[in-house]
Amino acid sequence: MQLKVVYLLLNLGLNNIKMKKYLFITFILLSLCGFSQKKPLWLEASWRESHYPANSFLTGFSQDIRKKREPIAEASERVKNIATGYVAKNLISNIQTVSENYSKSIAHGNNEKLQSTFEMQTKAETDAIITGIKVESYYDKKSKQVYSFAYVNKKEVSGYYKTQISMLIQQVEGHIFTADQLKQQTEKIKAEAEYNKTTPLFTKIEYAQILLSALDKNIDEESSQIQKSINLRNKVTQALAALAQGPSLFINCDAQLFNISTNMLENKLKAELAKNNCIFVSDSLQADWLISIEAQAEKYNDIYNTYYSYVNATITLQKRYNNQVVYKNELKEKGGSARDYKDAAEKAYIEIANKISEELIKYIE
Repeated sequence: MQLKVVYLLLNLGLNNIKMKKYLFITFILLSLCGFSQKKPLWLEASWRESHYPANSFLTGFSQDIRKKREPIAEASERVKNIATGYVAKNLISNIQTVSENYSKSIAHGNNEKLQSTFEMQTKAETDAIITGIKVESYYDKKSKQVYSFAYVNKKEVSGYYKTQISMLIQQVEGHIFTADQLKQQTEKIKAEAEYNKTTPLFTKIEYAQILLSALDKNIDEESSQIQKSINLRNKVTQALAALAQGPSLFINCDAQLFNISTNMLENKLKAELAKNNCIFVSDSLQADWLISIEAQAEKYNDIYNTYYSYVNATITLQKRYNNQVVYKNELKEKGGSARDYKDAAEKAYIEIANKISEELIKYIE
């Protein structure tokens, strides 16, 4: 623009000194107009409050004097970071107002520890929120003051964390599904590890739910998915408790004492297996392992008023989920008694129960 004016005046033949002065003054004024910077409206607190109300926006405003010999770009970036930090501080402040009530709504954990976790995670995740933050800055050359204004729409932040919650819940459900499969396959250690992978995910889910509640006090269950996450956590807790109890066994034992059914072998076997944290179920569908035993007692002989009996047992151990036979064997044990063959057979049953237990533990632990 300035050059066009100069060119025009020269073409008009204005070569006298007076016109040259006019030309110089005009050029300077146009230059000053071209390089002047208008102060932004957001410098006024009333304008910020009216255009970025607290019910719709998280904001941060900062100003600081430019340090001696500090590049303007560096000063601007420094003050921008401060303004952005105020947005994060605003988030933490909102969280403090709701986290206590939220932590009471879930039936686990230490509230104080939970609160601390939320505060640390808010600070750590500021970078994630920054993706939605807009930051403006202004430098006043005369006063050497640097101003910055950061703001983010609450709906945008809420939308981000709603998506995060859905994604994290899907990951939790994936780990639970895998853990359930491993549990059915009696892979206890692997199943426990898979269940435990959900712990950090639940922490992130709870953080996001707290943040949503802080941003919108009227957030609904469909958006926050609080009850769904509580149900999933309870499922994991119950599953880990069940794993801690040891493997579940269903025993089908047909033991004969000279053609008479007896529970002696089954009772003794359960007593021995219980020492290794095994639990016993009456429904085979609820068991990790299926144990089938057929046993018979037979008279052998008597020598010098001592009676001897044998017990023969066939044992089968299967994984319940696929009926895979992992152990099958025949064991034989002799018992002796000065009383009679029956007493000798009962002693043999006690001894063979110990042997069966030792064999089975090798596979089911």
